[in-house]
Amino acid sequence: MRLATSRVVLDSQPHLALPTGPLLTFSLEGAPREELRRGREVMTLASGEGTVRDVTTTRLVVEGTRPLLLTHGLPGVDLRPLQGRRVRLSLREHSTAGRDAARTISIAAADGLVLLVAHDGPLLPEVHLLDGMAVSMALSQRRRGSLVVGTREGMTAVGVGERALLDTAGCRYGVAFLGHGGRGAGAYVLAHASLLAGAN
Repeated sequence: MRLATSRVVLDSQPHLALPTGPLLTFSLEGAPREELRRGREVMTLASGEGTVRDVTTTRLVVEGTRPLLLTHGLPGVDLRPLQGRRVRLSLREHSTAGRDAARTISIAAADGLVLLVAHDGPLLPEVHLLDGMAVSMALSQRRRGSLVVGTREGMTAVGVGERALLDTAGCRYGVAFLGHGGRGAGAYVLAHASLLAGAN
């Protein structure tokens, strides 16, 4: 049995080119949508899978039961290594009356390995399962504080424009904090090492 261990360290070259407009932009077209309403909350999930047939710096085309189109502006990420691979795309939107919606896009490999997660909007503690390791993301309680990345072995604070490198038992990921988006909101990108810009 493989034990899931982790290490989180700040990148030695932490400063990213931050977007000048909205912190993150992404959309997913062609995927069936499911909506769940509970009181003032609305949760929408769109997902689909297939083989990546075309990749540019701003879009990814997937052929499957339904053709899917992911358009994005994700800094520090290069999706070209996904060409020809089978993936699953998911877009989750969570809105509450009177607040901006939280939006999270994710890409997973055919075997379920998470390759990318990008989040923009209100940030309640989020937990992602990376290579068998639970990794939490939360905003520091300080005003305009850091993104706190936590594993069972500890926590690391990632400042705006910084990137942390996270090692699981068998993979490496980069976690970049892009900034705050209002009260309790923030944007981050978490990507497998193979998708980090400059890694290919």
